[in-house]
Amino acid sequence: MKVLYIDSDYYYYPQGVNNFSELGSYLNNNYGKFIKLTRLCCDRTVPPFFIDEFKKDVYVNIADCSTAEEVNVAVMTKEDYKTSLNNAIDEICTACDSFNTEKRCCDCGEIQENMCLNGKCDTFSLADDEDYM
Repeated sequence: MKVLYIDSDYYYYPQGVNNFSELGSYLNNNYGKFIKLTRLCCDRTVPPFFIDEFKKDVYVNIADCSTAEEVNVAVMTKEDYKTSLNNAIDEICTACDSFNTEKRCCDCGEIQENMCLNGKCDTFSLADDEDYM
C-alpha cells in the first residue's frame, strides 16, 4: 500500500486524496493550516511493516514539514503481524547468538521492535568461528 512519509513519520493519505499527484493540489489549498492525518505508529513494529490497530489521528502543520514522499508499506492486523513475526523468529532469530530457545526470546532486546518482517534484524549476531575452536 502506498502511504506518505513526512519528516520521518508514516501517514495515510488525507481524506479525499488518492495519490501523490493529487497531494500537491491538496497541500496548496491547505498550506499554513493544520491538517488531520492518520499516522502509522511504529513503536512496536519495524517499517515498512505496520499494525493497523496502532494507527493514530494527528494534526500536522504542513507549513512546518520539510520533506514528503510516497513509499510502499504493508499494513496488517495485529494477529497477522504476530503470525508473521513468529514465522520470522523461527527462520531468523533461532540462529542468533542472543536467542534463548527455552524462553523463545532474545537478549538483544524486544524482538518486535528490532526485527523487520523481511528478515532484517539490526541486533542479529553470529559467534565468530574462532569461538568454537
